[in-house]
Amino acid sequence: MKKSILSLTAVFVLMLSTSALAWDHHRGWGHHRGWVAPVIIGGVIGYELAQSRPYYVAPSTIYVPPAPIYVPPQVTIQQPPAGYHWAQIIDPATGQEKMAMIPN
Repeated sequence: MKKSILSLTAVFVLMLSTSALAWDHHRGWGHHRGWVAPVIIGGVIGYELAQSRPYYVAPSTIYVPPAPIYVPPQVTIQQPPAGYHWAQIIDPATGQEKMAMIPN
């Protein structure tokens, strides 16, 4: 799209410049032959700009991090020492249930 707008703009500017060159102050329009070369050059430039040439973009590298592996913690309950037992309590600070050793 940008290339076609650029080529149309270039052709328009060349048309204006050739019409300015074709004007002869003494004889009017069309008697001055200095406009032929700019029209040919402008046509060649416009043709080259309008050609669509394929271009290749290198594929970008996409890094996908591996998914994290969740390993649940190993819970090993030991035998409490003599005079204690395990009990499930609610921690007053956090409100979570915890296992604690309570004296008998």
